[in-house]
Amino acid sequence: ITRGQSTEGMLGVVKNVWSKCEEDPICCCAENGMEEASIEVEFKLTETQSKDFGESGSFSSYFATSELELVTLGVTAQA
Repeated sequence: ITRGQSTEGMLGVVKNVWSKCEEDPICCCAENGMEEASIEVEFKLTETQSKDFGESGSFSSYFATSELELVTLGVTAQA
């Protein structure tokens, strides 16, 4: 669930993958490496989806690895 709507079955592109730094695991960037939300995915929206999500064109959201499925079309992930 993202912004009150399900993203299940939507296709998106992975924009960023965060992981904790081995040198300084308590640095300020470590919170971006939280396992439950370490992958940023950008979704392109249809007109109907734009209305549902209250966004125009596209939006990004964060996911855990276990919430995504790799699709064989390159670097596309399915939520």
